[in-house]
Amino acid sequence: ATNKRRGDIEIRKNVVDLSGKDISTDSIVKDIPFTFTVHTLTLPNGQANVSAQRYNISYDAAGVATETLDGTPFTVAPGYTFSITTGQKVKLLNVPIGTKYEIVETEKPGYALDTEKTTGTSGTTAADTNYVAQFTNKMTSMDITFLKADKKNQSQRLYGVKLQITRTVNGGEQPVVITDKTDENGIF
Repeated sequence: ATNKRRGDIEIRKNVVDLSGKDISTDSIVKDIPFTFTVHTLTLPNGQANVSAQRYNISYDAAGVATETLDGTPFTVAPGYTFSITTGQKVKLLNVPIGTKYEIVETEKPGYALDTEKTTGTSGTTAADTNYVAQFTNKMTSMDITFLKADKKNQSQRLYGVKLQITRTVNGGEQPVVITDKTDENGIF
């Protein structure tokens, strides 16, 4: 048998809810970009960088994944930063054995790195092996109280006002939570 002298390193992203359920394909998170940095990439042969490729991942009704190329290959070196959604991955291609690597995710408000489910984010490549740096974030929660008051008289709380919260995704607004009306104290 012949040893494969090079391998790939895949960077993948998942998001779970507070209960630990994978919600990576849910509309509330699937289009949110998460940013990563190639913190360490030390190649044994003096090479300064490797080629990489972005892939889009889609799932059919049975949950079977299909990968399609997204754009052209690009060059990755230490310090290189890129973003992917939960519906994408990046592959560092043909990485020589003995390469030391570390991929780091930039913190994102509303999400905490799940250290138990995040694996393979650093290491040294070996023959006949492909690597997966799997980053998993858990959505965080917070309590928010909204108070609706009259613009001219801030002490006058308004009853029966409707609230719609939206978030911007890819330049467009999407509703997140719609609450019927404020209570008698003007609080949602």
